[in-house]
Amino acid sequence: MEQVSTDQVEQQRLENLASYSILDTLPEGDYDAITKIAAEICATPISLVSLIDSRRQWFKSRQGLEATETNRDVAFCAHAIKTPEKPLIISDARLDERFVNNPLVTGELGIVFYAGFPLISSEGYGLGTLCVIDTKVRELSTNEIESLSALSRQVVRLLDLRKKSEQLENANFELSEFAKLVAHDIKGPLASIRMTADRLKSDIQQGLTDKSLTYLNMISNSSSRLSKLVDTLLVYYTEIKFNKAFKTTIKLSDLVTSIEEILCIEKNIKIKVLPAEAEIYVNEPVLKQILLNLFSNSNKYNDKKNIEISISVTSIEGGGYEFNISDNGIGIEAQNLNNVFDIFTTHGVSDRFGNKGTGIGLAAIKKLIESTGGKITVKSLVGVGSKFTFSFF
Repeated sequence: MEQVSTDQVEQQRLENLASYSILDTLPEGDYDAITKIAAEICATPISLVSLIDSRRQWFKSRQGLEATETNRDVAFCAHAIKTPEKPLIISDARLDERFVNNPLVTGELGIVFYAGFPLISSEGYGLGTLCVIDTKVRELSTNEIESLSALSRQVVRLLDLRKKSEQLENANFELSEFAKLVAHDIKGPLASIRMTADRLKSDIQQGLTDKSLTYLNMISNSSSRLSKLVDTLLVYYTEIKFNKAFKTTIKLSDLVTSIEEILCIEKNIKIKVLPAEAEIYVNEPVLKQILLNLFSNSNKYNDKKNIEISISVTSIEGGGYEFNISDNGIGIEAQNLNNVFDIFTTHGVSDRFGNKGTGIGLAAIKKLIESTGGKITVKSLVGVGSKFTFSFF
């Protein structure tokens, strides 16, 4: 059991390291300045910023060493990250049973003295070290230890700054994708508005009837819901995305009803909810956006007189849910299933209104689902229908 626990912690550490997107990047002046200062403070010929991945130690910055990486199994720093709460200081590696036969000690490099100060992420993981190395026996003074500790914290600040900058870049990209998503999902309600307006125009030519008044109400309601949809999406992208506490308990049937109203679902379209009284604890705006897209596709890509859509939900481990959305639509060709979630992939298929898709919708909801830690898959038979299954946390 202890070994499994250790493996899990190491996997989490590696994932934390990967989140910085720092490995194998080019040298940077800020890091080089730190290793240069460290070497000068301690008067050592070698100073490194070392990061430990699953198989190697890689040097983001190095002074006095030509190699850019070494195997992890000989890395001193791999030992240092095992105790991130304190530095690993070895005065004479030739007398340490952990390193006495290490090729970095016995070989050409001839390491004798090593001092590694762990780079501790905000999540508490040892990512690597700021280290100084010498080929002779050394001791560090209290001032030297304090200075290297401060420099190691500065390296972590640089790493955090890099991560935040990259997150900002990703957020800007997602805002661009969001604009495409909004444009895509507005088309469904707008199509309903246009269709209703055409019917109203025809009726007005024959005199305003009760049916005409119904159409007018449908236009008003659809426009209002469309506006609310855009407002909801804007709230999600500016606020909810970073706030998991926004989850609320809702009835799945109520959520489905609100989506039916947005899409102006016609009488020949039946949406079945299983279980009928299911209550779920979710981020409602995100789930609503996903279901809105899937229901819209089930409606548009369907050649049956009576359109049938069903949605079922079950709880899964980790506090999430698995949803299954099935329909009796036109289905998807087998050869197209592998890339159906790729952006801008349409396969030239037109919906029942004669419109061709943009290839944005399914790609966008896949991104939304994966952002919660879930995944989505699809099974389909041409002429029979499709079934989308996704996990949602």
